[in-house]
Amino acid sequence: MANLTVDLPDELLEALGARARLRGNRPEAEVLTIIEDHVLPEIRLGLESLLTAVGQRVQPIDEESPEFTRRDQTSVEPTEFK
Repeated sequence: MANLTVDLPDELLEALGARARLRGNRPEAEVLTIIEDHVLPEIRLGLESLLTAVGQRVQPIDEESPEFTRRDQTSVEPTEFK
């Protein structure tokens, strides 16, 4: 895990400590929770948007089309493992 050093104003540090105590956390754990709650959803949303965009460009499969229902008739020899 990486380390990050941030200089906080005393008032903010006190508020963070109070918030952490209310939740039964150490201040460091509370900072991690706050960052995860605010940063990770943006990353997930970015991935969701990307997948949605890709999905919109892909044409749906027509299950009745010959390309979908046709089977490969190529003869395949079984593989021998030694």
